[in-house]
Amino acid sequence: MTLERRDQVYSLLLNIASRDWCQRQDALEDLWKMAVDTGARDIRAAVRVAARALVNDPEAVVRSDAIDTLGDLGGPGDHRILMSATYDPEWVVRSSAVSAAAEIIGARAVPRIRELLRDRNAVVRRSAAVALFEVVGCSAEEDLSRLLKSERNKIARVGFLYVAAMCGRARAREELEVLAKDPNMRVQSPARSSLDEVRGATLKSS
Repeated sequence: MTLERRDQVYSLLLNIASRDWCQRQDALEDLWKMAVDTGARDIRAAVRVAARALVNDPEAVVRSDAIDTLGDLGGPGDHRILMSATYDPEWVVRSSAVSAAAEIIGARAVPRIRELLRDRNAVVRRSAAVALFEVVGCSAEEDLSRLLKSERNKIARVGFLYVAAMCGRARAREELEVLAKDPNMRVQSPARSSLDEVRGATLKSS
């Protein structure tokens, strides 16, 4: 690491301890970008230290960003942190945690991911559906097909339908196409993103 880069990292690490949560959030984001841009092992290590310091931050959005960061750059040493975050009282943190757990923990996180398919928050249920698919592939359909029949929330349905569509279910894809035009952007935006992924996967397999 160059002297200039070291000073930048040190300055950002100091901001991780700022009383201003926006500064803490910005510092973590800047460190993450630096790690991704450079690929430097020592910077990635610094980012993990910063993220671990923020997983218990009083601001939910900062905790969520910290968990997202560990989902990108974390490793086996973060398993306990990620699993603990799936029980966070704030849905935004649980949503980040279930995705990160799928990425970093994998199969050992499946029992908890399945529990989160019934989370009280629709976004978490959607994230859990996608996370389960990422770990077990189309085997997730068995769990999700039963839940989809009773799931009425459109936000959650997007995740369940995404999995079914990725596994070749034409009706699921048709419903995703309808939800991608929903007037509620909280439904439309993830539906459009999911539909784009389904189309991309279809093109690759053809």
